[in-house]
Amino acid sequence: MGKRREQIAHICDKRSRRVTFVKRKGGLIKKATELSVLCNSEVLLIVFSPSDKMFVYSSSHPEATFQRFKEHRGPQEVHSYQAS
Repeated sequence: MGKRREQIAHICDKRSRRVTFVKRKGGLIKKATELSVLCNSEVLLIVFSPSDKMFVYSSSHPEATFQRFKEHRGPQEVHSYQAS
């Protein structure tokens, strides 16, 4: 029997939501680091917490990577999620 996927939904309990944010943020940074190292890619990750604190991970210089993003004119693959 395979693992069942749980439905993604807003976490109502404030403490649980904060704990989940911290754990998921750590996992996201770990994955960004792995992508950078394994594939020799340039990664810039910006996360804002619910309390408006900003977290930045960059595999190189964040300012240079962001400038490269702003000046990029080639093909793009953009993903966004908006809750319904």
